[in-house]
Amino acid sequence: MPQFYIPQEDLQQTEHGKADGNHFMASHLIEEHLFVDAGYMTVEQVQEFLDSPPYSHQSYLANYWEEGQFASQIIVEAATEYQINPLVILVKLQVEASLIYALAPS
Repeated sequence: MPQFYIPQEDLQQTEHGKADGNHFMASHLIEEHLFVDAGYMTVEQVQEFLDSPPYSHQSYLANYWEEGQFASQIIVEAATEYQINPLVILVKLQVEASLIYALAPS
């Protein structure tokens, strides 16, 4: 699985919010500079994530290709074109169509 920086305090459970004292705010899920960081993940990192997602199997998208390009390349190119973090695209693909978890399209 790809290694991304996650502050340790974000992994600690507390009774009221996060260990750093902040609370969940539905209207502020991600910092804008991260949301628009099109270079956050490389093609290789996206491919690595698709090969080893946080599930017990490879994503359907790991071997998906269209017009001579793998999904990882398509995702990074779209991220660059629209100036959005590739991880945001991966999240959207999972939320909307379960394509990260999926073994095959439904």
